[in-house]
Amino acid sequence: MKKFVYGLMFLGLIAVSCEEPIVPDTDDTKAPVLGNIAGAVLDAKGADITTTFEAADFGKEAAGATIHYGLYVDKDGANLANKVEVPATIANGQISFTQANLSLTLQSLGAAVGDEVKAEFALYAYLGSDVNSNSLVSNTVKATFTVCEAEVDFNSYPKVWVIGNFNDWSWDNVKANNDYLYDVEGNGTYSGLVYYAAKAANGWKIAIPRDNGDGTYSWNDESNWGFPEGAAAPEIEALTATLDCAGGSKDMKVWAHNFYWWHFTPETLELKMEAPDNWDGAKTPVGFDQMYLVGSFNGWKTFDADYVMKYIPTKHTFFVDVTLEAGAEIKFIADGQLSNDWYIAWGEDCSWEGGNIKVDAAGSYRVYFNFNAMSYTLDTAAFGKNEEGAIEVAVRDVNRPDEYHIFGSVLGGDWSKSVADLERDGETSIYKLIGLAYNAGEEFKIVKNDKEAWFGVGNGKYTGTLFTLTGTDNWAFDKTGGFDITFDAESQQATIEDSPVQGWAVVGNVNGSSWNEDFPMTQNGDIWTSDVLEISYDGANTWGCKLRKYRSWTLQYGLEKGVAVSANTPLSVKSSDNDNITYNGKAKIVFDASKETVTILPQ
Repeated sequence: MKKFVYGLMFLGLIAVSCEEPIVPDTDDTKAPVLGNIAGAVLDAKGADITTTFEAADFGKEAAGATIHYGLYVDKDGANLANKVEVPATIANGQISFTQANLSLTLQSLGAAVGDEVKAEFALYAYLGSDVNSNSLVSNTVKATFTVCEAEVDFNSYPKVWVIGNFNDWSWDNVKANNDYLYDVEGNGTYSGLVYYAAKAANGWKIAIPRDNGDGTYSWNDESNWGFPEGAAAPEIEALTATLDCAGGSKDMKVWAHNFYWWHFTPETLELKMEAPDNWDGAKTPVGFDQMYLVGSFNGWKTFDADYVMKYIPTKHTFFVDVTLEAGAEIKFIADGQLSNDWYIAWGEDCSWEGGNIKVDAAGSYRVYFNFNAMSYTLDTAAFGKNEEGAIEVAVRDVNRPDEYHIFGSVLGGDWSKSVADLERDGETSIYKLIGLAYNAGEEFKIVKNDKEAWFGVGNGKYTGTLFTLTGTDNWAFDKTGGFDITFDAESQQATIEDSPVQGWAVVGNVNGSSWNEDFPMTQNGDIWTSDVLEISYDGANTWGCKLRKYRSWTLQYGLEKGVAVSANTPLSVKSSDNDNITYNGKAKIVFDASKETVTILPQ
């Protein structure tokens, strides 16, 4: 016996536009023309279905605006009243879509595997973010298909990458494990389940990397989302957060469970945890550590260690083997905030807190729960067999890693709140802060968590030269410069040293480096000048440079937005929300700190 239930989670009806649509000139428009579509007995592994289209024209009022297209399908005779969008590639007069995606779309309209379905298609052209009342609609094209069994190919959708300590900050590991959030509905919001292997609290970010064209990837400041630099982090296990898109955005460390179901909208910068309303009206965050199968087979025992489900990261799928009697009932339950209550559970049709899933025939089954697709399968053939890519879910240490901060009069602080954070070095007890900007006479301490413990000179040691203590327990020195701080939480000892780069430096695609080496500048009053540097910019793989002080991204300058690069001319720079200095070639960089300008001197 094998049962497949396809959830409607990702193939919803037409969305309402969140933008004010451009109203076309009704006297000067042309609807798109959709070519014929050949019917078929669908095969999930078969060749893509293709057709053609003639472009729409929205008239003079919309000249220059981008026209978007969506291919929609409904059952024949419905006049597209219940239309559902078919995930398709639509460009340059050509349309293509997979047989698997069409089959799943037809299933979302109520068709079952094996059904012969007469379908009608239309191509919608629209301006703005979504289909709207001003859309231009093509002719209707009809074809007949036999529905096949298929799985959602999420990687055919736009996606953002989730990268962090849990996957070793490796783009290759993101790809290997499909650590992505997907824009399946085409509305600009990316969603999905992420497995953090008990390391979420060690830091992570959302990004779209730069494809270097040689099989490697690199960071791109234009799509690098984390917590805003200099702002307080959200509260622990926050349901929502507003992120910042910048190279200096901070790693996110306020969540600690193994699994989270996220929604992220780059346009609004909102990161939101899935949190459905419970039966009692309270919201239940979908953040958990283990997934269990429960049911009549084990007396509905929750958190039964014998039925913890294993996980296949590449498929976002849980599974477990179980022997069931005819008429047995089962459900999927995640451990949640309230132990032994039905607060994070999926039932019939994979609906939230839905009814029990009823099993028709007795047998030994491998039960799969595909979380992103919200589908389940009961498979007798797979029972007891090895599962490629399967892992045991990590047992999370409920003790969240400690955090350490800098409090004091440094960086304009007044001892009331943290002014800088130390970063944990992997999973060790070592925490570091690179490039603390310091003015002679300022004082500070290292502080654990929310003022849980304070560490000053009485609890540590100091190294370096010309450092003179004030005689108090606070760190205080008689020189101005940049300090690197290393704190061992286990021994409770701190080491404070001069940063290798004292002052401003150039960093980026410079002299063959890739944003990982600082090239110091020479100071003359307020003027800082670099050596002759080979700066690379091609807008694809290399992206110029920026300035930063003491190797710290908290002290960095780039071009003011909208400033065009030109040589031998003072260019305005800013310390936040800035652009790279997109120069290509050999040059000296001159920085006037008092006027906040950069001049590029070609060499």
